[in-house]
Amino acid sequence: MKSNTTVLAFGVSISCAALLTACGSDNHEPSNNVASARTAAMACSELAGAQIDSAFTFLSTNGATIDRAVLVAADDPANRSGEYCQVNGSIKPMDKSAPDIKVQINLPSQWNGKSLHYGGGGFHGVLQTALNHPEGSLLYGEDFLGRGDVTPALKNGPPTPLRQGYATFGSDSGHQAVSIWEGSFALNEEALRNFSVDQLKKTKDLALHLMQRRYGAQPKQVYFAGGSEGGREALKLVQEYPRDYQGVIAVYPVLNWIPKALHDNQMARELYAASGANWITPEQNTRINTAVKAACDALDGAKDGVVSNIVACAAKEAEILQSLRCPVDGATNGCLSEGQINVVRAFNTPMQFNYPLANGFSTMPGYSQLVGADIGILFGTRPVPAMPPTEDKDGLMGVWSDRVARFMIAKDPNLNPLEFDAQAFQSNILKVSQLLDATKTDISEFKNAGGKLIIIHGTEDQMVTPYGTIDYFNALKTRFGEQALGDFAKFYLIPGFSHGSGTFYARMETIAALDDWVVQKKAPQALVVEDQNPGNSKRTRPACEWPSYPQYNNQGDVNAATSFTCKLP
Repeated sequence: MKSNTTVLAFGVSISCAALLTACGSDNHEPSNNVASARTAAMACSELAGAQIDSAFTFLSTNGATIDRAVLVAADDPANRSGEYCQVNGSIKPMDKSAPDIKVQINLPSQWNGKSLHYGGGGFHGVLQTALNHPEGSLLYGEDFLGRGDVTPALKNGPPTPLRQGYATFGSDSGHQAVSIWEGSFALNEEALRNFSVDQLKKTKDLALHLMQRRYGAQPKQVYFAGGSEGGREALKLVQEYPRDYQGVIAVYPVLNWIPKALHDNQMARELYAASGANWITPEQNTRINTAVKAACDALDGAKDGVVSNIVACAAKEAEILQSLRCPVDGATNGCLSEGQINVVRAFNTPMQFNYPLANGFSTMPGYSQLVGADIGILFGTRPVPAMPPTEDKDGLMGVWSDRVARFMIAKDPNLNPLEFDAQAFQSNILKVSQLLDATKTDISEFKNAGGKLIIIHGTEDQMVTPYGTIDYFNALKTRFGEQALGDFAKFYLIPGFSHGSGTFYARMETIAALDDWVVQKKAPQALVVEDQNPGNSKRTRPACEWPSYPQYNNQGDVNAATSFTCKLP
């Protein structure tokens, strides 16, 4: 997890008749003829019940059905996105035992000629409605599956992409579940392939097919935005379907899916070894975080609770750990035993693999707790986990890696994750790494097609280490060169931002920046990020391109971006 005429870009000739609609003009301008003879309600209702032949995509399906198409009125009390046609459909699998891909496609009555594909989160299984701000926009006021608004201030904030005229769409990733932590779908091979990337291509192709039918034209621009798993999807699309999207936004991407799972499984085994003898308590985790802030907060010139200069902070690791170490093992004042120090060090240290994974990947970076991230959620609230572990009490990424190990790698629902042997499953690991990992650095075709990529991560990410994204972007820089890479890809590392929250809960208008870059050829310049946390005076910082960070100028309002300058460490 890119062209306007995708099927032709891959050498498959599909006639307009096969797609049951006219192809539209070469310049992709929306046609007024389709809608002029009938109302928006009529145009919407005509989509309901449609049976769409498998020719809508070159990937294998048994076609698609439109289960529902309803015009949502602009004055509907629950609607904040203007008048649109809500289309819900099902893409049928080849394997009759595989689940459908459930999709939602929102077609605004006042279309701007553009479209936006939304990514999902976790293991999906829940429909991404694409009705609110996508997580990748950094304007989201809802969870990353678009289920409700959890930031009331955004109700009167920037208009949603749908309100702006974008046709928006998303899916459930090709299976249905009650929780985004459910992984058993992966026992079915077609469902796993769909989850990896196929469902994205199929969903996009169906969405464009319906836009052609509704508007008489293809969109001029097709964008994708997603965070977490949606960030992995974003990079996977850049790597696998480089001509399908003109612009892509990836926020804290789980790009190293399988290496991360192996690292998290190893961390869980170390954390819970010897019946949890070296488990980190919530109180000890707080002490670690306090020690890091005390050592590193002021390294950017401003003591504001945010560690911005993570390079200088990393150099203080030994000093920080020494301040946490118990003078004598067995002390009970909240200090850490030698065994616990080793657990903390392991969580924050790269893991080397003794065989390369997809794209030659050989090292999984550690977490960023020792430069400011609060990873207490990874330690859980009890020293001995349930079997299987649960997300409410056990280390969360241990729970995540349990699902990956049992259902995606071993294909054994009864596997004990604390007894998982990666060596015994090497061939399976390599197979799913090829499917899921978004670590390919040769994205030349995306660059040559004029695609633009924005990547964003936070230094305090407690679930997906920012060092993985840093390593990937550095690898891109090695391949393309700094200047050539900057012409089509930007990476912003935001201090204090975590996985959808953080000391600095980042908010930034990335969709507008991406659209300007694609359409107006104006590369993002002087972007500003705002803190959404209550009580922080809506403080702002410059969004700095990695490896620079915001350094306080030693004068001016510490809550204003103008008082900071992006500086190299």
